[in-house]
Amino acid sequence: MRKFLFVIALVFVFTNSQSQEVKTKNLKSFFGVKAGFNFLKSSNDGNSTINFGYQIGSTYEIPMSSKFSFQPELLLQSIGGTKTFFNQYSNGTINEEVVNRNSYLQLPLLFKFKFSNKFNIDFGPNAAFIISAKQTSTSTYNLSGQSTTIVETTKGTKNYKKVNFGLNLGANYFISEKLYTGFRYTIFIASYQTLENSLNNSVFAFSLGYNFK
Repeated sequence: MRKFLFVIALVFVFTNSQSQEVKTKNLKSFFGVKAGFNFLKSSNDGNSTINFGYQIGSTYEIPMSSKFSFQPELLLQSIGGTKTFFNQYSNGTINEEVVNRNSYLQLPLLFKFKFSNKFNIDFGPNAAFIISAKQTSTSTYNLSGQSTTIVETTKGTKNYKKVNFGLNLGANYFISEKLYTGFRYTIFIASYQTLENSLNNSVFAFSLGYNFK
């Protein structure tokens, strides 16, 4: 939490200094929409996996100068994670795969710097509110010459933090005046789960956006 507050303080100072630029006339705020896919790199006990998901939502850009603007977003994001376990015994083996599929309401607070009409970067804090979680566990028992598979599915968010804080860094390229593609990297300050074997996550997102200017 201290890191998150420290980052917000730095961003505020930077914003305040940049807002002192001479502002051009006719700068107007505008809405936008975006959608795309993301992939989650999760690590647990030294093992890493990559899982795919999607995102969709809206943006609202508030120009502060000819090169600098503030852009809050509201995104629905689905992300997943996979953990695998292997245990070997004298009479056989037990394999287990645990797949998580979670949905979050993301609230990025981004500060954008415009290098040209075609290219800009964005950065800022992010809050993720969990709204649903699903876990599917598949256990395969190969013991004493017999094979048995058990599948269990659980739903609920009690083993997850309700709010997760992270930092965003992204870049956007404009195909036209209103249409653009974007890439964003998000690293979460705290792990998603409250369990001891929680997953540490970083998310890479690719999107296609449109601004209603």
